[in-house]
Amino acid sequence: MPHAFEVEGQGLEKDLEPIKVGATSTLRLNLPPGSYELYCPIESGAHEKMGMVAHIEVLGSVDLGRLVTAMKQGGYVIVLRHGATNPNQADTDPLHRDNIGAQRLLSAQGREIAVRVGDAFRTLGIPLGKVYSSEFNRATETAKLVSGKNVKTTSDLTEGGLVVTPTENARRAKALKAMASTMPDPGSNTLIVTHKRIFSTHSAKTGSTARRAKLPCSSPTVRIISFWSPAYSRPIGSRPSARTDY
Repeated sequence: MPHAFEVEGQGLEKDLEPIKVGATSTLRLNLPPGSYELYCPIESGAHEKMGMVAHIEVLGSVDLGRLVTAMKQGGYVIVLRHGATNPNQADTDPLHRDNIGAQRLLSAQGREIAVRVGDAFRTLGIPLGKVYSSEFNRATETAKLVSGKNVKTTSDLTEGGLVVTPTENARRAKALKAMASTMPDPGSNTLIVTHKRIFSTHSAKTGSTARRAKLPCSSPTVRIISFWSPAYSRPIGSRPSARTDY
């Protein structure tokens, strides 16, 4: 069965010709800031109703000075993917996450970068409060190296892959949304470390967006999915009674 790809939003509507099984195609666009819907238009929207749809938001440039100043005051939820791992390892016993020897673990580079991220936060004076991670060691170790604190692990942030049902994967994506929409403790920022698949499922299911910013001290990209600050205007998920802006 063929598929297609269409982008709609901000007065723009662009699509690809139907793509046959096994074929590839490319759609290149320069999108102005705003919200967009991406979907498969095949069969008069039938594929879109089946879930072949996602939402993105194109953001303008980020004022790093303003961002860092705001993060020093706390109120942000910072969500990171775990650090780089060893490419010659695999999760061969994913149902028993206490079996660390059967997991894909952080590489030396992954550990080094996690330490540098933590050093960047401390040098900039960005306080971290509660810290959560996936139950896989690579995520927990990343969280510990970044924060220097105790980490609370949860299955809500743990990559399920093909080991759990699609329903459970969707539930975990919603759990991430809820965690990212929870106000941090006063004067601190919450840190969440999870997996790429959780990010992808969350974005596809909720239409959420992510903001990327480079911090000083040679840190890698920090992904801020949700935060509590009056400085931005895009909420993620439902709007609680307290202030919430993205």
